Amino acid sequence: MREAQGWIDGDENVPLGKLRDWAADADPGGEVFTYCKIGKSSYMATRILAEHGIDARSLTGGYYRYEAAVADDESDTEPARAYS
Repeated sequence: MREAQGWIDGDENVPLGKLRDWAADADPGGEVFTYCKIGKSSYMATRILAEHGIDARSLTGGYYRYEAAVADDESDTEPARAYS
C-alpha cells in the first residue's frame, strides 16, 4: 500500500499507530520531517513527536504536493507566463 501512495527516497516508514513507541526510543534532540498522502496524518505525527521532545515538521500539502513539485521541476516545458 505504501508504494501506491508514494514515498521519498531515504525515508523511514513509521505508521502513525506505532509512532509513540518509535518516539520513545528516538533521540529527543533529533529533528524529524513527517509526511503522508495529503498532510493530515503527518500533522498529527508532529504533535505526537513534540510530546516526546522531538523537533518535528510536517511537509505541507503532503506527498501529493511534493510529487507535483518534483515532477514540475523535472519537466522540460517552459515555465508558465503570467499575463495581465
